[in-house]
Amino acid sequence: MEEKNVVQPIVFSSFSQGKSIIVIKGLIFISLFHLIIYALAHIPILQLQPDPKFCKENEVNCSRPDLFAKQITSGIMQIIMGTIGFLSWHWTKQAHNNIPATPNGRLFGYLKEAEYLNLTITVFQLWDFLFSLGIPEHASPVFLGHHLLAAITSWFSLEYQLVHHYAIFFGGCSEISSIFLALCDFD
Repeated sequence: MEEKNVVQPIVFSSFSQGKSIIVIKGLIFISLFHLIIYALAHIPILQLQPDPKFCKENEVNCSRPDLFAKQITSGIMQIIMGTIGFLSWHWTKQAHNNIPATPNGRLFGYLKEAEYLNLTITVFQLWDFLFSLGIPEHASPVFLGHHLLAAITSWFSLEYQLVHHYAIFFGGCSEISSIFLALCDFD
């Protein structure tokens, strides 16, 4: 007896289909964006004062363009991921309607939106891992481990078409709350 709601995964290697080039181009683009923000953050009128805990003791007019550029770049990426997740999960409901509402469908069902989202997550988490190495406050094992594991998880989701349904929520919708965390280090 054949079950009607069984999802046969498409299972194609995303990276063998040119996705690795997209990841590399994304890393270059986000790095250039970061460098532009970093350069602009040296202009006196654009300098924001970070929380005093990020400044050297007794430092007057503390400016942290490195932290500022990283937080702005992270905030933009989180807005993009949050928007993809929100639209797919709540607005268009593609995450619910385009795959069977079965455990098999949620684990192995293909969603184009999740592919875009996982590409974005892979780029952002790899970039965040690399750039966090240069910011002492973000170079802790917990931060770096988080970014590395998130990048690996999104890569597996892309490569083996796993948990697209859940990627929309946990990689997209949950990033909406992170937008505010990216900006909380400034007074």
